[in-house]
Amino acid sequence: MPGLQLNLPNDGSANGSRVSVSAATVAGHPVRTTQGIGVGSTRAEALAAGAVDGFDSTELRLDVRDAPGTNSLQRPGEVGRQFISLILEGDTVVSMHLPADDFSDL
Repeated sequence: MPGLQLNLPNDGSANGSRVSVSAATVAGHPVRTTQGIGVGSTRAEALAAGAVDGFDSTELRLDVRDAPGTNSLQRPGEVGRQFISLILEGDTVVSMHLPADDFSDL
């Protein structure tokens, strides 16, 4: 479906499933986070909704939470985190990826 991609693991389970959204609406329905952020939202709107800086200036992270039993690849020695990754072009959200993470399993 244009604007929506669902990736499932080879074993058919839901574990490891990922969703990517690159359109403000899918099949005529708006796609938004619980904070109201979606494709087309601004950096300022995402930050006001609680997003934090990501890996670089083209990413913000929303709903960041610890993922016990993992090791962060970006923060050595710390537990990994899961989040909604908001990808930006300039100051506009152009895609969302969830769940996203910064870890490897122990």
